Amino acid sequence: MKRIISVMIALAFVFEANIPGAIAQANGGSGMVSVVTTFFAEANAHNIGCGGLGDRSQIDKGAASALFVERPSVTDVVPPWHWEGATAFKDWMADLATYCTKHKDTDLKFTLGKPLSEEVDGDHGNVIVPLVLDFKEGGKPLRANGLANVVLLKDRETWKISAFTFTQQ
Repeated sequence: MKRIISVMIALAFVFEANIPGAIAQANGGSGMVSVVTTFFAEANAHNIGCGGLGDRSQIDKGAASALFVERPSVTDVVPPWHWEGATAFKDWMADLATYCTKHKDTDLKFTLGKPLSEEVDGDHGNVIVPLVLDFKEGGKPLRANGLANVVLLKDRETWKISAFTFTQQ
């Protein structure tokens, strides 16, 4: 399984993850984990953890936002802590960029652990995955451990993120 996920991450980088629907199409919950993996591959590739500082075009048009439903709900550890609706993803990215600029955060890298929970009930699903976030604040290396709780909806054969919550441990 780790090898398959590694291959998917590598493909996401090679193709700039412009094929999220293709790798998210799978029966059962395995497609859900692919969506979560792809999102964090995009986060690492395009500095999404800081709202895409220096790479705004990828945020607006990139594969990461395409992994979300049209009107998602997002909760994160930065103010204002919650975004919802048609502009939620874009607003979240803008607030992350503001936060990183204010705190001089750079070089964010997410490392996913093995999912703690993966549940499917019809066209609804949930994945909880541990994360390690390595970054620099004012040039000083820091590490934060956290959890992502990702709620997904299935439209035909494609899973999309409807709610995303990140919290630090």
